[in-house]
Amino acid sequence: MLHPKTLKAMARASAMVLEMWILVVLGAAAGHWLDERLGTSPLLLLLLSSVALAGSIYRINWTIGNESKSDDP
Repeated sequence: MLHPKTLKAMARASAMVLEMWILVVLGAAAGHWLDERLGTSPLLLLLLSSVALAGSIYRINWTIGNESKSDDP
């Protein structure tokens, strides 16, 4: 049986990965939708996907930084 701290860490990691995936997919979907409406074919898709990816990486770093600060004695 896994230790409860290990399970909690695995749950946090899974939540971060899911959040990152959702943000990138929503950014790509919004970019694709806007590209169809404005006729700027791959431009907004790439831009919004990149912004969503950068934002999700920033959020993961922020979360990990806050967790490591709370673990310090």
